[in-house]
Amino acid sequence: MKTNIRCKHQKILFLLLLVVVLGMIGVSCRKIAMKKWEGVYECEKSYNTSCWNPTTGETYSYDTSHKAIVDVVAIDDSILHIEERDLGRYSHGVRHNVIVNTNGNFTRLIEGNSGSTPYINGYFNKNGINIEYETRSQIATIHISYNGKKL
Repeated sequence: MKTNIRCKHQKILFLLLLVVVLGMIGVSCRKIAMKKWEGVYECEKSYNTSCWNPTTGETYSYDTSHKAIVDVVAIDDSILHIEERDLGRYSHGVRHNVIVNTNGNFTRLIEGNSGSTPYINGYFNKNGINIEYETRSQIATIHISYNGKKL
């Protein structure tokens, strides 16, 4: 009888150990996947602004395009921080945490009461990154696209 109980305990301990080891391997694989996206990306930044003047009722828009450097840093096993370098204090652009799936698709991580704007999503492909950023107010819409390669 004692041998039977001892054998059952050994099986249970073995199964628990197996679950722990497999869990650690899974977490390690996620961390490795996140590390492959970390780095510095040189991007073409396309910036479109549409504004409405409530006094005159006129609408105007403008487009600009220039180079931007974007840093990507892993924070957790499914969260990255993506930030455009040299982004001025009041400038619009990406500097947010995003949640990433195993395919490299990401969307902005909504934290606490921060609301749902700006809208950010994108994806990684081979050595590149694509980001769509959009924010709105009552009188303006700003849409920014980043398309870049890892340096």
